Amino acid sequence: MAIQYYNNPKFAIGVDDDNIAKNYWSAVEDMGGDASNVLLGLCFVDCNDGFRAYDPSFPAKSQTLAPNLLKNVLSKGKGFQGIMIWANPQSKKSSKCKDASGKDDGCFPQMPAWLDTVCYSVEGTPALET
Repeated sequence: MAIQYYNNPKFAIGVDDDNIAKNYWSAVEDMGGDASNVLLGLCFVDCNDGFRAYDPSFPAKSQTLAPNLLKNVLSKGKGFQGIMIWANPQSKKSSKCKDASGKDDGCFPQMPAWLDTVCYSVEGTPALET
């Protein structure tokens, strides 16, 4: 199960991180207590204001939104297995990205560095150990 936290009152990233964390771990409990059954879903860009993990208008803020949320979630349980990210299909993507066959698949040029920031922010966190 991937819980998609976006466009829901009281679940804004950076504002309602405690609510998101409690809801996530409640879902883990409902799924038998095994965190490998539940991913934390984050909209990357172009969701409603306050519900996206990356905001092109505020790159510096975007470097802290998801890491702070993840640290909060990790502090409230054990065995966290990861995130799932997506973007609104209407988003403007770069035409510089190609799939394995060389076909244009579109991408967000900010995503690789953003993902590195997110991963490094929780690297070595005890809550990731299963």
